[in-house]
Amino acid sequence: MTPFRISDFGFRIANPRSALLFVALSLAPGCSASFRAGRLERGGAWPPGPPADAAKLRSVAISFDGVWLDDGREFPMSPRKRFLYRNATHWAYYLSGRFTHVRPAPALADLRIEARLVERHACSPAALRVAHALTLGLLPAWERHEWTLATTVSDQAGKELGHFEKSEAVHTWHQFLLLLAFPFAPPPGVAADCIFDLNRATILEAFTRGVY
Repeated sequence: MTPFRISDFGFRIANPRSALLFVALSLAPGCSASFRAGRLERGGAWPPGPPADAAKLRSVAISFDGVWLDDGREFPMSPRKRFLYRNATHWAYYLSGRFTHVRPAPALADLRIEARLVERHACSPAALRVAHALTLGLLPAWERHEWTLATTVSDQAGKELGHFEKSEAVHTWHQFLLLLAFPFAPPPGVAADCIFDLNRATILEAFTRGVY
């Protein structure tokens, strides 16, 4: 039998079944898609309100903290997730058009934002996850991520000007046929958009209440 060759990678696979397994494993990360729960309201014009008077705009410094809960205990988020969600938070404040500068704390600014993101995670039963792996993704498995963003706004003197909480959840399904849906609902992209919208909703409410 002529060996199966993959010249681009510089090695050969003698068994066609091994080749199929190789292809399946290489495609596995893309065989998933995420969908929002839809509990977060997206109402309100964005950027909020009419164009602001430049003389009335203030700078803001953001302190971001992310944790995930497991059995009632808090653990730090992975560096990758923290980087992704922190950037989504800063991006929301930057695009709001309500601030002269958006800086990471402890930089000096007119306003200080303390954004604390708590993640709760649930997944399909262990038996289903094993079956999903043994069938190379033909049987579906799922995950659920729920985020609660608590935001506190203070002035330079440390006086609290407002406190806000927003929540949203995302369901992620893993199944081989979702390879076709992955480009339209990639889990990292949906998660980042979700965190952006949590901050967006917070900024809109703060603007409505006159904090900004």
